[in-house]
Amino acid sequence: MELDATAQLVRDLMLLHARSLANFLADAHPWEADQQQRSRHVVAEIAQDQRAVADRLGRWLVEHCREAGQPPFAPRFASLHDLSAEFLLPELQRQQESLVAALDNALPRLRGSGLLEATAQEALGIAKAHRDLLADLAAVPRPAPD
Repeated sequence: MELDATAQLVRDLMLLHARSLANFLADAHPWEADQQQRSRHVVAEIAQDQRAVADRLGRWLVEHCREAGQPPFAPRFASLHDLSAEFLLPELQRQQESLVAALDNALPRLRGSGLLEATAQEALGIAKAHRDLLADLAAVPRPAPD
């Protein structure tokens, strides 16, 4: 794969990680009841892992292309910070499925690229683990409102 195409793919993967809903919510916490502390912990864990992958991809872009700029978060995220974590869980799950699919699609295009291929493989494993974590969180019975 030529450098321009590789750089665009890496930039796309970096943005999927860096500008995810989990990353937005890690800094703009949704409203949550005390029972939903686990939700906050899960979102923070996902955000931390996604930021680490985005940083690695960004470093590659800077080394090879001299740029790794990031656009702002999606404007629609701004209307989500005051919603409950329970309400946001399906959207987090949809985004995680999209990330897994994007990484699955990217891996064949990164074959033989050394560090990039290894990073994408690791990111795919992490994304699948996060997908499972969100599914477990969704399966936890919620207390009835008072």
